[in-house]
Amino acid sequence: MRLPTLDKRYWGAKALSKIASLIGTPIMIDQLTLRKERIAFARVLVEMEIGGRKPEKVVFENECGQVIEQIVKYEWQPVKCNSCSNYDHESSNCKKQ
Repeated sequence: MRLPTLDKRYWGAKALSKIASLIGTPIMIDQLTLRKERIAFARVLVEMEIGGRKPEKVVFENECGQVIEQIVKYEWQPVKCNSCSNYDHESSNCKKQ
């Protein structure tokens, strides 16, 4: 997932893991993010339930007690067939039609 506009003070491994935990299970933090070499967004690989919720934002409280609202963008989402409701193919490729 991408966290556009996330303040760089939250780009450490501990903070990013806590933020990613609001969505799912953090797997890995992008190396460019950890080294603060990419300025457009922070990036974290997160494991999520395949049919679970995909929030467009997360809300967390920072170290000063301020509530931070952070936009979340997903780079990839699984494809779901509208015909059979299975994942991994689209309706146009469904063998059950």
